[in-house]
Amino acid sequence: LYSTHLPISKHSANTNLYEIGRLFKMNSYRIDGNNVKEVYDSVKTVRRYRSSLPAFIECMTYRHCGHVGGDDNVRGKHTDIRDKGEVAKWRRRDPIGRK
Repeated sequence: LYSTHLPISKHSANTNLYEIGRLFKMNSYRIDGNNVKEVYDSVKTVRRYRSSLPAFIECMTYRHCGHVGGDDNVRGKHTDIRDKGEVAKWRRRDPIGRK
């Protein structure tokens, strides 16, 4: 959802990145990147049909830490790009603790 220090929505007119693949006639998918089984199954399906067309898979996930060093980029610090509530929401969806 972010480039280095800026939300994608601030620099891209279309935040549905998987649609870029469609412009190049690729099979394109957006999946839950925090769902390990969904990622595995999607890649397995793409590999099965890879000989016909390339594919583009956008895995919706979240980096819990900041882009560089120990700064977590949470609002209130000098980078001010991520809200604490947003970080907490994504931490609850972390695949390590997910069932």
